Amino acid sequence: MGKLGSIDMGNIAQALAQGFIASGALKCEQVFAFAPHQEKLRRNAECIGFQPVSSFAKLAISVDTFVMVCKPYQIEGVMGELGAALSGKALVSIVAGWDFARYESVLPADTHFQSVMPNTPAIVREGVLLFEEKTSLEKDER
Repeated sequence: MGKLGSIDMGNIAQALAQGFIASGALKCEQVFAFAPHQEKLRRNAECIGFQPVSSFAKLAISVDTFVMVCKPYQIEGVMGELGAALSGKALVSIVAGWDFARYESVLPADTHFQSVMPNTPAIVREGVLLFEEKTSLEKDER
């Protein structure tokens, strides 16, 4: 797997990052995150081991796959910030209420996408992930 970038770093994002790193699926240097509260992001990075970045632009140039974990009302602002940076990349969303059709209407045409619902036991590699049936992710991206 390439480099993974989390858009925000709340409880679920932290659980996923911890699970990916603890399982060996990703190394610390492969996991990046941006969140508006930079001090909290840096503290979480020290505990978990991911790479904090200071802007969406830095996140975009650092990763191959984005994980959208912000609040539903924040997505349009995030999409405005990232825009063309999503082109040619993969996006996995865990945002409730935003399904494939809704993302398809706002993403660049060549962005690969899937919606997933995880739960916090991912911290200890015991989580359950529900995948939306419709996806445009390539096999290696899944």
